Amino acid sequence: GINAEYMGLERILLNSSKGEPAFTPEEQVRLQKTFKLDEDGVSSVIETCSYIFEQFAYFNIQSEDKVISSLTEQGLSQGKASLFLQSWMEHGKPYLQTLRQHTLGGPKQLKSVICQPQLEMMESQSTPLHQPNAILNLKLGSAEDNNTESISLQLSYQDTYQLFQKLEKLQSQVDNMLSQ
Repeated sequence: GINAEYMGLERILLNSSKGEPAFTPEEQVRLQKTFKLDEDGVSSVIETCSYIFEQFAYFNIQSEDKVISSLTEQGLSQGKASLFLQSWMEHGKPYLQTLRQHTLGGPKQLKSVICQPQLEMMESQSTPLHQPNAILNLKLGSAEDNNTESISLQLSYQDTYQLFQKLEKLQSQVDNMLSQ
């Protein structure tokens, strides 16, 4: 009934902000039987409900009229829209606070850079050649945890020069933004 549907929306809203599944596998089987849907159908319904709440958060929808009108315009009945409204009004603020504490898979941050010049010896037919290059080791990580990822690049003299030029251009653009 309506109470069970509201409780389902409430669980989806509360758990999706934490990155946890809203329902256990056993509960999903019961949902399949209750709503006469297959596993993919139940997953689609849960993902759609999560998406609706994410859109409320993204557009910072706080108005009751806005919630109801946005859902009924998409073909949801007034009763079902009211259930979303009730759940959002009761749990929307904690949901938003939880989302604010986490980045959404944003870019990784540069934690450290280690540069090592290297002279590579190459054999030629008549004389040995010295090929200068650089080993660039970048450590990347997220703001949320201490896990880092290392990326090592071997750059030729020309690659190093091009990288330097691009970094100089980027630095100039950032300096211009800061001076405005």
